[in-house]
Amino acid sequence: MLGLLSKDIEQLRSSPDSLLPGCQYFCKARDVTTFGLLDKIWEHKGSIFRAAEKLGFQWQKYEGRDPRLEGMDDLSGTEIPLHYLFKMAAHTIHLVVFYERSGNYLWHGPLRLKRNMDRKFAPFRKLQFGRYAGAYSSSDLVHMTVDGLKLKIPRDPLQFLSAVSHSRFLECRYKEARSFFKLYPEDTSLEGIEFRKKAKALLHLAASTLHSLGVTFWISSGTCLGNTIPLPTVLYKSVRIIISSYFIFSF
Repeated sequence: MLGLLSKDIEQLRSSPDSLLPGCQYFCKARDVTTFGLLDKIWEHKGSIFRAAEKLGFQWQKYEGRDPRLEGMDDLSGTEIPLHYLFKMAAHTIHLVVFYERSGNYLWHGPLRLKRNMDRKFAPFRKLQFGRYAGAYSSSDLVHMTVDGLKLKIPRDPLQFLSAVSHSRFLECRYKEARSFFKLYPEDTSLEGIEFRKKAKALLHLAASTLHSLGVTFWISSGTCLGNTIPLPTVLYKSVRIIISSYFIFSF
């Protein structure tokens, strides 16, 4: 649907009332319609399911481990909602739940079917999100009304669509990271602290410069990857500077 919106994006922003009346975007024929939802602003969570059932929808919830709690012995393994699927007749609505993580980015988890779950409930192979976890920038979302619904959508929908394929997120292996730092403690000398400070500033400058030029790049190895960036955030930094991604959010 973002592809359709991109054609009329300027008109939707400046004069939405000038568009033809009726359902112009959401009612186009498709098997799956996908929405993103930011968990921290989701209010009245139970009401959406009751309303869906009254309208005749069937729905399923898909949970997974909360990566924000990994490494905390008492809380590690806590599960959170990651995806919801609503089905009526041959159409599926996919609700992807996004969570804010330290580092000012949004994360969604993979969609995994647990034992005894209905594997024919929805056309899982047609889902655009959920094959793996993803990371996206939390900036550049704009308010807009589409077919009477208030949404937040990417400022540049086509840029988001082109970046989806680069959004894959690999979680840090926290247990191995702790073992590594036990063997090789972080350099806490003044020289070590100053080195990391300068290296991080250089990385941010390089990332912002290459991003402004539309150049895709990543850190693959070396001192900056291992020593400058704390190990639990290394993979995030690698992903974050590759992509410039946004998502469509219900409001």
